[in-house]
Amino acid sequence: MQRIEHDGRVVAMVGGGRALIAGGLTADLDAVVPAKCLYALELQAGQWPGPYTDAAANRYAERALMRACPTRPHAQRRR
Repeated sequence: MQRIEHDGRVVAMVGGGRALIAGGLTADLDAVVPAKCLYALELQAGQWPGPYTDAAANRYAERALMRACPTRPHAQRRR
C-alpha cells in the first residue's frame, strides 16, 4: 500500500491496482491527487523505477496536468 499525502494529511491510498481517494478535497487537489495515484499505480506495475516519493509524484502530476490542459492555471508549484 502506498499512502498519498498532501500537507501531511493522507488523501489517498494505492494498492492492488486500485486507488482509494478521500472525499472533500479542495478544488486544487481534485486533479493533482488522482494524478499522483496514477503515478503510484504505474510504479507498482513496474512502469517507472521506484521508490515512490512525493516529489516525484508531484512532478508527474504537474506534467500530466499541463499535457491535459495546457492553458489552465494550475495550483502553485510544490517542490
